Amino acid sequence: MTELEPLMTAREVADLFGRQLRTLTNWEVEGYLVPIRIRKRRYYRRSDVEALLGTGKPSKSGPFTESK
Repeated sequence: MTELEPLMTAREVADLFGRQLRTLTNWEVEGYLVPIRIRKRRYYRRSDVEALLGTGKPSKSGPFTESK
């Protein structure tokens, strides 16, 4: 039997990045996040979110700045 990958709600991801839900939608359009839709709700793979956190930090000028 395969193990299911943990999912995070859109609210959890938005709170983690300190952003609004609308920002997540923008990131989806730009290809930064791929949602899993279940009954009209958006979920994100925890591994995708962790990978995104590792690529840089959210900034006001754009989705991410380079990590230093």
